[in-house]
Amino acid sequence: MLEFHQLILDNLNEVIHLVDENMNILFANKSIEKLSRGKIKKEEMIGRNLYDIFPFLEEKGINKEYEKVFSTGKILKTEEWTQYHGEKIFTSTTKIPVKDEKGRVKQVITIMRDITDLKKTEEVLKEMVEKYSKIIELAQEGICIDDENEITVFVNDAFAKNLGYKKDELIGKSIFDLVDEKGKKILHQQIKNRKKGESSRYEITVYRKDEEPRILLISATPLIVNGKYKGSISVNLDITERKKMEETIKMEREQLLSIFEGIDEPIYVADPKTYEILYVNKALKELFGDKDIIGKKCYKIFQNLNEPCDFCTNDKILGKNFGKTYAWEWQNLANKRWYRCIDKGIKWPDGREVRFEIAIDITERKKAEEKMKKLLEKEMEFKLRTSHYFFNPICIAKGFLELAKEEDGIDKIDKALKAIDRIEKVVKNIITKGEIKE
Repeated sequence: MLEFHQLILDNLNEVIHLVDENMNILFANKSIEKLSRGKIKKEEMIGRNLYDIFPFLEEKGINKEYEKVFSTGKILKTEEWTQYHGEKIFTSTTKIPVKDEKGRVKQVITIMRDITDLKKTEEVLKEMVEKYSKIIELAQEGICIDDENEITVFVNDAFAKNLGYKKDELIGKSIFDLVDEKGKKILHQQIKNRKKGESSRYEITVYRKDEEPRILLISATPLIVNGKYKGSISVNLDITERKKMEETIKMEREQLLSIFEGIDEPIYVADPKTYEILYVNKALKELFGDKDIIGKKCYKIFQNLNEPCDFCTNDKILGKNFGKTYAWEWQNLANKRWYRCIDKGIKWPDGREVRFEIAIDITERKKAEEKMKKLLEKEMEFKLRTSHYFFNPICIAKGFLELAKEEDGIDKIDKALKAIDRIEKVVKNIITKGEIKE
């Protein structure tokens, strides 16, 4: 049985040894060989003084620890390290008093566990924490860590500043203390998802210390330890101003579109890269029979073409000409009507540079211009014909009168009078009948 117990003790990871009041070693298990990295053999320890084998123990004051156990009879737990053959070894030590029948401590059992690897890991982790803590503190985004009960255990400067608190004022506070009833419902659902191991991204309104509402975009990740939910870490971005800007842009867009809707002339907005129609007003919808044309190609809908128009004005309103207005006239090939188009590159709410066009129907004006052109042509023809009828008889009359001055020209004067008579008839017919004839 003794050999069996010895076998068990020799196979433990912990080092176990027993000393008497004079610090002589009465027992040691084989684990000492592993702890000493093979420098000490188990058999070499029995019967020897502990301080002879490990002289540095007295230097580190370990002898006082043993004196305390022997004098008080209490168990003593410590963590200590030593430099052994150039290597730093950390141990977790428990010293247990062994008493005789009179209650006096006669021996002490020491159980030592090698925690060197653990300590090295802790040092690495500590270094990482110090390193990343600086990064976290320098981050402009608010960073918060909550425990499994949603109690705040860590916040960085940005998080505290955004909410108008000092960091220590938020530690121990629940995120539920910072939201209204609507926010609590959102949080309950998000926490429920996180406990399932799900990360999430959501918006929520929180209230600063001065009760000013701020909108946060939260990216939260659960902290799972040994399969259990132990809280969450979140990155909190204050998007209040962005939200206000979005609302302003939305309102301005709605106002702009409401103005467009009230204009009787067709208006459309298209993406100049894809030629997709992004918006049409009521007037343009009615022109196309209220068909759903959003997302379709402008050249197909408006010109019934299978490729972009060769007269497209994108180059005149985009690029270096962005923001400039370009006006032009054209006849729609689909409905044969004439339009005066006013084009301009504008910014769409999503940031894209788009094509804006208002088309004013000038078909009736074009018809009137054509009619006026024909009338002017007739007028010119009328004037030419009239001048012919006037100037020809006048020239004849003037000629005969000139001849009559030089000789006895009764006959010539008679011919001149006849020419003048012709003019009178032409004038009379123009005035009374509107006709150019004698």
